Amino acid sequence: MSATTMERTELEDYVKAFYRLGGRTFSGCMNDEAATIFFQMLQLAAECSDAMDLVPRPTGTKTTVKWLIKNLRRTFINRMRQDFYVLCVANAIDKWDSHLRIKCLS
Repeated sequence: MSATTMERTELEDYVKAFYRLGGRTFSGCMNDEAATIFFQMLQLAAECSDAMDLVPRPTGTKTTVKWLIKNLRRTFINRMRQDFYVLCVANAIDKWDSHLRIKCLS
C-alpha cells in the first residue's frame, strides 16, 4: 500500500525539521526510496548521538514512507531536539544529502 499525500507531506516536514536542526534547509519530495535514505540519515545521527532508542528498526520489511511515519509520529521532534547533537545531524546531512535529493527525483 503506498503512502498518502498527507503522509508524504508529514515525512517532508520531519525531514525539514531534521535539516533545520543541522543548520541546513531542505526542499524536496518524499517517496519510498527517499524514506530509506532519510532512515539511514537518522541512524547515522542517532549512532553519533548515542540515541538509538529513537530509531526503530523495520521488522524484516523494506523501509517505506508509511512505515517511517507510523514509527516517528509520536515522539520524533521532541526526542530529536533532546537526544541529537547538532554536529551529528549536520554530519548525517553532509553524508546523505545528495543521495536523498536524487531519490526524491526518482
